[in-house]
Amino acid sequence: MNSLPFLRGFLLLPLLGLCACASRPPAAAAPAEGTSQLIDGQLGAQGLVTDDRPYQAGPAERAQAQLMAGELAAAREQPLEAAQAFVEALAVIEDPRLAARATALALSAGDAALAERAAQIWLQQDASSMDAREVLLRLALRAGDPARQFELASAIVDGHAAGPAEGYRHLGLTLAQDNDPGKRGLLLLQALIRAAPERPGGDHALALLALRHGERDLAEGAARRALQSNPEDREAGLLLAGALVQRKALDEANSLVEQLAAKADNAADLRLGHVRLLLEAGEREAARERLERLVRRHPRFAPGIYALGVMQFNDGDLEAAARAFGKVLDDPDRGLDARFQLARIDERRGRLTDALDAYEQINRGPQGLEAAVRRAAVLAKLGRVEEARQGLERLRQQFPPLGPRLLLAEGEMLQEAGALDQALAHYEQALSGSSGQLREDLLYGRSLVHERRRDIAAAEADLRAILAAQPDDSRALNALGYMLTVHTARLEEARELIARAYAQEPEDAAIIDSLGWVQFKLGQVAEARRLLEQAFARAPDPEIAAHLGEVLWSQGEREAARAIWARGRALDPEHAVLRETLERLDPPLDRR
Repeated sequence: MNSLPFLRGFLLLPLLGLCACASRPPAAAAPAEGTSQLIDGQLGAQGLVTDDRPYQAGPAERAQAQLMAGELAAAREQPLEAAQAFVEALAVIEDPRLAARATALALSAGDAALAERAAQIWLQQDASSMDAREVLLRLALRAGDPARQFELASAIVDGHAAGPAEGYRHLGLTLAQDNDPGKRGLLLLQALIRAAPERPGGDHALALLALRHGERDLAEGAARRALQSNPEDREAGLLLAGALVQRKALDEANSLVEQLAAKADNAADLRLGHVRLLLEAGEREAARERLERLVRRHPRFAPGIYALGVMQFNDGDLEAAARAFGKVLDDPDRGLDARFQLARIDERRGRLTDALDAYEQINRGPQGLEAAVRRAAVLAKLGRVEEARQGLERLRQQFPPLGPRLLLAEGEMLQEAGALDQALAHYEQALSGSSGQLREDLLYGRSLVHERRRDIAAAEADLRAILAAQPDDSRALNALGYMLTVHTARLEEARELIARAYAQEPEDAAIIDSLGWVQFKLGQVAEARRLLEQAFARAPDPEIAAHLGEVLWSQGEREAARAIWARGRALDPEHAVLRETLERLDPPLDRR
C-alpha cells in the first residue's frame, strides 16, 4: 500500500528530520547598519576609503556580504548555498540564532558535514544549548561514532539545568524521536546507565526508549524500577502501562492507570495518555472504548472530546465527529483545530463550496497555514487549478522555510485533482537543482504520478533512485514492493522488498497491508488475512478494507467481506481501489 499522502497533516511533521528544534529555524539576525551602502559601492561616501588604493573589505564587511548572500539563497530556496554563506558569516558574527538557522538549512540540504560544522559553532556560541547537542548527537549516531555519541549523551544528562534526572528524560525523548532501526540509541543509553548507575533518571529514560522500540520486557523492568524508586512518578507509571499494553495485558494496564488517576490532579490527562498508548499498540477498539469512557467521566475535558472526534472522523462516523468538534469550538486551545476538522468533514462529504468558505475563515495560527493548503486542494477539485497553484506560490513567498513542503503539497494537490500532466511537469521542474531529503521526497511524488499514468518502468526508476541514496528507506521499499505486487508478476521480489520495510517499521499499517496483499497474491491466504486484519485494526482505510474484504470473499465469507467493504465506503465512497474491487467481485445486482 502506498504511504499516506503528503497533504495529510504535513504541517505537523518535522520540517528537517533530525531534531524538533530544526523545524522552526529562527530568523537570521538583521543585517548590520551600513550593509546596503557596502552593496551599493558607496564606501567612499561613508569615509571608509581614504586614499586611491583599492579598497580591501575587512572581516566585518565580508561577513555582512555573506549574510546578505545567505538571505538571498534562502529566499530562492537554496538551503545548501544559504547554509554555506551563513557559516562563513559566523566566523565573525556571534549569533546563536543564526548558527541554529545555518544548522537547520544544512540538514535540509542533506549535508551532514556542514550541519555538524554549523552545530559546533552554535554550541561554541551558546554552550548551554541542548538543541545543538541534540543535533550533534544524532549526527554522531548516524555516523556510527560510539565515543562521540557517549560524550554528547553524557553532556546532555549532566548539563541539564534541572539536574541529571531531567537530563535523562531529555535524552530519552531525543533518542525516541530518531528513526533508529538498529536501536543504536538504546545501546547507547544502556552503556550510559552502566557507566554511572547511581545517576538518577536512567530507568525512566530506558523505559521510554525500550517502549519506543517494542522491547516490552526491557521497558517493563525499567518502568517498574523507576516507579519503585519514585512512586509519585506518574510518567513512569504510564510507561509501565504502555509495556503492559504491548504484551496484551490490557486489564492490568487499565487497573494501573485507574490507580494512578485516583491519586493524580491530572487524571484526565493520564487517561488520555493511556488511550494514546493503546492506539500506538494497534488496540484501536480498546482505545475507543477507553476514550468514550474518559469523555463520559470528564465531559468538559476538551482534549478528550477532540480526540474522540478525530477517531470518529477517521472511522467514517462523520455525524458523531461533527457533534464532538462542535462541543469544543469555544475552547481556547482546541477551538481552531475543531473548526478546521469541521471544514474537513464538509470536504469529505463533497460539500466543496462550504469547505472552501470554512477554510477561508481559518486565517491564523498553524491551522491557518494548513487551512490555506486545504483551500488550494479544494480549489483544484473544483477545477480552479491555476488559482490553487497561485495560492500555494503566495504561501511559499510568505513562508520560505515551508517552501519544500509546499512544493510537495502542490504535487499532491495536482494528483488529487487528476491533473497528472501538470503534476509531472511540476515534479520535474522542482527536481531541477534539488538535493537531499527534498529530492527524495520529490522523486517519491513523481513515482506516484508515473504509476497512475501506467508508466511502471519510470515509477520503478524513481523509487530505485531513492534506494540508491537510502537503501533502507522503508517508504520507498514499501512503495516499490507494493507496485510490483499490483502491476507485475515479480511477487517474490516484491515480498522481499516489503519484508525489508516491515523489519524497520513493523507497526506501520500501510506496510502491514502491503505484506498481507503480496502474501495473498502468493497464495498464503491465512497469513494474508492475519496481516490485513491487523492493518485494518491499526488504521481503518478504504484500500485496506478492499484488500481484507477480497481475502474474506475468497474464503467464502461474503457477508463479512461486505461488512468490511461497507466500512471502507463510509471512509471514502469514491476510493478507486475499493470501487474496482466491488465492481469486480460484488457488482450491484449481486448485492443483497
